[in-house]
Amino acid sequence: MVRRTVVFLLLAGLCLSLSTFAFAGAPKPPSMPTSLVATAVSSTQIDLTWIDNASNETGFRIQRKVGVSGTYEDLDTVGPNVQYYPDTTCGPGTEYCYRVLAFNGYGDSDWSNEDCATTSGSGTPPAAPTSLDAAAVSSTKIDLTWVDNANNEDGFLIQRKIGVGGTFEDLDTVGPNTVGYGDTTCSPETTYCYQVRAYNTYGDSAWSNEDCDTTPEGSALGHGIYLYHNGEYTQYSTAQLAYDAAVPGDEVVFGPGLYHDFLRLNKSGTATDPIVVRGEGYPRPVVSGETFGKNTLPYKRSLFGVTGSYNVIENLELKNASSEWGHNQSTSGVYLTGTPSNVVIRNCFIHDCGHGIYNSNDSAEWTIEYNECCYNGYWDDPYYHNAYVYGWGPNYVRYNTWHHAKSGLGYKDRSKDIYFLYNTVFDNGLYEVDFMLGDSSYGPQDTTMVGNWVLKNPNASNSTIFIGFIQRQGGTLTAVNNYFQANHPSNTFINVDTQESCVAHNNIFDNHGYSGLNIFRDGAGLSLTGTNNWCATSATYLGNLTNTVFGTAPGVIDSVDGNFHLAAGSQCIDAGNSSAGPLPDKEPVYPSDWTTRNTSGAIDIGPYEYSASTAVAPLPVTGLTGTPQSSTSVLLQWTNRTDLEDGFIIMRLSDETVGWVEIDTAAAGSTSYLDDTVSGGTLYLYRVRTYNATGVGGHSNEVRVTTP
Repeated sequence: MVRRTVVFLLLAGLCLSLSTFAFAGAPKPPSMPTSLVATAVSSTQIDLTWIDNASNETGFRIQRKVGVSGTYEDLDTVGPNVQYYPDTTCGPGTEYCYRVLAFNGYGDSDWSNEDCATTSGSGTPPAAPTSLDAAAVSSTKIDLTWVDNANNEDGFLIQRKIGVGGTFEDLDTVGPNTVGYGDTTCSPETTYCYQVRAYNTYGDSAWSNEDCDTTPEGSALGHGIYLYHNGEYTQYSTAQLAYDAAVPGDEVVFGPGLYHDFLRLNKSGTATDPIVVRGEGYPRPVVSGETFGKNTLPYKRSLFGVTGSYNVIENLELKNASSEWGHNQSTSGVYLTGTPSNVVIRNCFIHDCGHGIYNSNDSAEWTIEYNECCYNGYWDDPYYHNAYVYGWGPNYVRYNTWHHAKSGLGYKDRSKDIYFLYNTVFDNGLYEVDFMLGDSSYGPQDTTMVGNWVLKNPNASNSTIFIGFIQRQGGTLTAVNNYFQANHPSNTFINVDTQESCVAHNNIFDNHGYSGLNIFRDGAGLSLTGTNNWCATSATYLGNLTNTVFGTAPGVIDSVDGNFHLAAGSQCIDAGNSSAGPLPDKEPVYPSDWTTRNTSGAIDIGPYEYSASTAVAPLPVTGLTGTPQSSTSVLLQWTNRTDLEDGFIIMRLSDETVGWVEIDTAAAGSTSYLDDTVSGGTLYLYRVRTYNATGVGGHSNEVRVTTP
């Protein structure tokens, strides 16, 4: 009896112990993961995400099958608490299905749900590019463009041969979705032929068509003014005499050096054969209204006065059109008056004039592109600007940089139908950009701004407004994918009055740390609409903007040094309205250029699509001064606003027949340079430019120094 009792008690104790052990949390397999989602992000990658419902897993096992009817096989394992896995081993144009389980030393969970995704592209070579076009743009450069007909290429191979009968050789490769290339390795007066094909891991496309072009003569021209007619250069004593002898299709060419001349472009070319006035070489030839301190322009004239249609002005430096000799409305680098149409101002550097560019109210269909305009106007007068233009449209202002107008505006336009595209605007004396006070005879005057970046000068005499759009006879400002940066606590981004409307899509209104800034001044516009803009959470007067992305900072790379590309994790990535219009197909490249915008997924907010490539040229130095130290040395000093530079280019002008010369460089971080190669009793002109591996920045102000 005693023995049975002992056995019973032992059994009872064992059951109690087992029961206690079981209910106290015995080791067991982990809980099943849920909400597995597979997302194709490229032709070779699918991203997986899931919810981890366990607290005791050792890791997760991932299985994959090809297609819904395939057979699952182990793909990989990951550690505990992981909820994301990128599968980078996919093939193009293929459907993959996935499932995930959690495991530990006590067993496996059940499988998660299954989810499938299909990669882009296909397992075939890409389609061939077409419409290849080769265009010589200088004596050493040919630009190529083509149509990309593929959606699965890894890149393009470019081949070149010299002459039609030459042999093709590999020239270079470029990445996917590229539709252009600049060949800067050409020689003057040489014919080059090109072909392009796409490629991927599955093979090569067929070759594109072949196209050829011939580079013009190089900069062998000496100092002087020439007429280029029927393939021959004839020298003239003045630009006016050369121009007077020109016929449509001819070129008036300034050779290297400095000129004290003014020109009246009173003839008309044709749409196919304009009359071109251009400079030869780099640095650009200079046309100046003063001869080292002496005014050479009588009656306060402009350097170039244009009354004829189909004239082109390009690759010239225009300066000192009466900026030091008294106010006059027409004292401009370029002055369009009368009724000229189809005038192009291209790749010029225009500075230290009354107005940089001035158009009368009857000019029409002009284009201003690839120019740098700065330091125009007068320090004591807000009515002279880098550009002050009127006219009938459509008028195109694109790929320019407008900076450091003295007391006036970066860009002022009273024209009808303005297209302001891919410009960079900063540090001007009053407004940055002003589309106001249009002529009542024009009727409603519309403006389209696409892909620009605009920075308000914190020291501007008008610290409030930096985009003006008023008294446009009921016109509409359409602003798409721009970046606007405030730099003063009183800034208003856009001033629209009660007669005008604004439609704004995909813009960044960067408050730059200031709170409570107005998007629209007093919200007083007739209609203020748009979608998918980024604004600070404290922004006011948003009008009727919808789907706005609010935040504390838009997430650009460097808002101080001028790198406005998006940083990883920016709220602006894939947050734009892809149905808005007109959407950008380019991005601005400071200074005065553009590149193709390669949109991926939904369009990003702002002028740049997110990319791993975010390098930019550095912004210009300011406040350059020059002080003679002796009869043989001059000290240059400046203020540097950026830390992106690799160094500084020191430029000097003292010989009129030679023009500007890059005499030396200064190291990154420098704020001074001693030029000890000068002579006594001589007047020298200086300027400084920043540079890095990406390119050369805009110009500093210009200084004059006379050695004792």
